[in-house]
Amino acid sequence: MVVSWSVLVGSVGVGCGLGCRGVVVVDGWSSVEGPGWVSPDILGDLCQVVFGSLARSDQRRWAEVYVRGLLTVEGRKSMRRIAAGAGVGAEQGLQQFISKSPWDWRPVRRSLAGYLQQRVEPLAWVVERLFIPKAGGRSVGVERQFVPHLGRVSNCQQAYGVWMVCREASFPVEWGLALPDAWTADPGRRSRVGIPEDVEGCSPVQGALAQVLEVTRAWGARARPVLMDVGDGDLEQVAAVLDGSGVPFVLRVGGSFPVAAADPRQVPFGGGWVSARRLVDSLRGQGRPVEWMDAARHRRRVAPVAAVAVHLPPVAGAGPATGPGLLLLGAWSDRGGARPTEFWLSNAVHQPAAQVFRTAQLTRQVHRDQREVSARVGVSDFEGRSFRGWHHHATLVSIAHAVCLLSQVQESRYARLRPPQSADPAPHPAAHPGAYPGAGAYPGAYVAGLPAAHLGAYPGAVRGAARPGAGHLGARRAPGAGLRPASVQPSAS
Repeated sequence: MVVSWSVLVGSVGVGCGLGCRGVVVVDGWSSVEGPGWVSPDILGDLCQVVFGSLARSDQRRWAEVYVRGLLTVEGRKSMRRIAAGAGVGAEQGLQQFISKSPWDWRPVRRSLAGYLQQRVEPLAWVVERLFIPKAGGRSVGVERQFVPHLGRVSNCQQAYGVWMVCREASFPVEWGLALPDAWTADPGRRSRVGIPEDVEGCSPVQGALAQVLEVTRAWGARARPVLMDVGDGDLEQVAAVLDGSGVPFVLRVGGSFPVAAADPRQVPFGGGWVSARRLVDSLRGQGRPVEWMDAARHRRRVAPVAAVAVHLPPVAGAGPATGPGLLLLGAWSDRGGARPTEFWLSNAVHQPAAQVFRTAQLTRQVHRDQREVSARVGVSDFEGRSFRGWHHHATLVSIAHAVCLLSQVQESRYARLRPPQSADPAPHPAAHPGAYPGAGAYPGAYVAGLPAAHLGAYPGAVRGAARPGAGHLGARRAPGAGLRPASVQPSAS
């Protein structure tokens, strides 16, 4: 199957090195050392758009109060700390709104994704896992499980987010919570935390697959590659479902997974099933250096990359694999390492291997933004126990994350667009029709599958801003306008 990739990363890749700490001043809240500079225009406009699906005005007000608290409260974003910044009597209202009020989070997330797609150019959808440590066993979904980055078993919840990645930043737009069978098969547990009747148990990979299909198909999101770490579990199922749905993908796999070269003449030992690590290692002499941007380290790197077309073991009941197969990439990303360190499987068999590898590295940008932004606006700080409360909190964290990074992208854009301070300033590069002022071609960028008028566009550009200080994200709200948290104490039922 030939997959057309609408947008691919350029010759250097992504990463802007945006700082993520600074002073936050939001409509009368005390300034604190928070997750970054926040534009009041972006905050007000985004809240107005994404909370439009909430039926009651008091719900919309409490939602904005909570987002403001996530952006301004220092340290752990507990309900009590957020309420303390919003005024006397706010804790009960916030508790009711987050944990008990029956507002539907799904339209809010969908509105957030639509809002972002109108303002930045998505490059990929990335599925990122999140492990949330817990002290007890009463929070929804918590169990003792192996945590890869810790290398040990821990008592925690396991969540997965679907992230929209653009050139400069990444944004979580959808969330799921892994529910072990011990939770979904126990009526008492389900009732205590309010797990809906239509929610069933599934593996984290299966749950993440359902979430990403919801975003890429049901939401009408733009067709972009899906990046996901599946290890060795459920790989055949994930690849078959995504490929059958016409979704381009790049999946990180374990080195022990069995594969077979589609053309045995390309490998030294011929055909047969071998581990991905052995197959890639045998091709090291055919590897080519690829330059890419490591967003986590904010610097360019070069790594040897080898690629070969492969088949996967047949799914039960299916015949032997035929056709062009899938593209297996292996990279020696550890400097001086003798063995390949990462393996990727993609259905982009007709794309250059270097380009597919650079696209795969967008996952590093998500790792960075989850650590430097989402963690600081409280993605792991929800102290409640209910299924509904967790999803409400995660949704509002996504909005706070978007406000923080859109504000920084805007500020970074303005800094680049300011004319140089000299007697004879150099002219801006020619901008394509419809681009924001000063847009011009991004050096080394390659955009496949877009109309010619867009080939000069700056991938990931925030659209529409014309001057510093302008409220470029739709209708402006003057700084300081809107709700004063201390005076808001509505009902939240």
